Amino acid sequence: MGLKVLKTKLRYLLSLRRQTFNLLVFMKVKQDYSEIKKEALELGQLQREMALAFQQQLLSTVQKLQGLTDNQSLSKNSTEATDAAIESLVEQSNVAENLTNKLKKL
Repeated sequence: MGLKVLKTKLRYLLSLRRQTFNLLVFMKVKQDYSEIKKEALELGQLQREMALAFQQQLLSTVQKLQGLTDNQSLSKNSTEATDAAIESLVEQSNVAENLTNKLKKL
């Protein structure tokens, strides 16, 4: 074999090596992109769930607070409405804390 043939084969092998490396890099980037896309979808779903849970709890709290204005006299119903409103506010705080903890896990 001549020197020219050896140089040609060497160039070919180096070219194959670069192509293999580029393919491996591409596959790694593709895998990373897929993982990031999956995480983004999960985060989007969690955000929707969080917003819905927060809105539902907020509506419940507002309704219970409105019950306080409906029961103006200091009666048993007024005390129950006050307790329900306080409990709802505590639950609202718990919902926010739970949602924050879910985000931290991601």
